[in-house]
Amino acid sequence: MKPCFFVLIPEHPIHPPSTDTNPWDCEIPDDRGYRFQPKEGVYRVYKDQDSLEQGYSMEWPSPDLESFLADQNLLLVYLTDGPL
Repeated sequence: MKPCFFVLIPEHPIHPPSTDTNPWDCEIPDDRGYRFQPKEGVYRVYKDQDSLEQGYSMEWPSPDLESFLADQNLLLVYLTDGPL
């Protein structure tokens, strides 16, 4: 008798689809010159090195670290009570 935690691969009920290609063999886009730098726990995107040095990040709505952590903590509270 096999232990209950031991399952052979052919006996496993779920099998991934077979593929003959390499999923990592893909075209990588050219470098666009963007730069990234964390600021107060959030990564900022800069158009180029000059913008980075001057502190002009590309603007779009993003939460500050405190808001992000508050939202994450709320989500974790929901998850500890079971699936959503």
